[in-house]
Amino acid sequence: MPHRRLDGRHADPVRGRGRSRNVSTYGEIAHVVGVGARYVGWVMSKSSDLAWWRVVNSTGRAHTAAAQAYWDAEGIPYREDRVVLSECGLDAADLTAATRPSRT
Repeated sequence: MPHRRLDGRHADPVRGRGRSRNVSTYGEIAHVVGVGARYVGWVMSKSSDLAWWRVVNSTGRAHTAAAQAYWDAEGIPYREDRVVLSECGLDAADLTAATRPSRT
């Protein structure tokens, strides 16, 4: 897969234009974009307009407990400090479908 930059289209699922009640992992986003998961994290740390609480690590954990308030507001299922990825996680195929331009 060629290396691509993480741009606005790829960030839509975490920018607030993605589907509420869904999350994805750094790794799944990285797979779609063709970069490393750490790069996704770095880009997110530099961007203030991303819905950071919708991106978790591979075990479903966010980097801060503050995410739980957002999860509650959006109805994102979690147990203790981990999102239930089997119920609300978007994988690479879901993300790819979400970023395709719609045909009219």
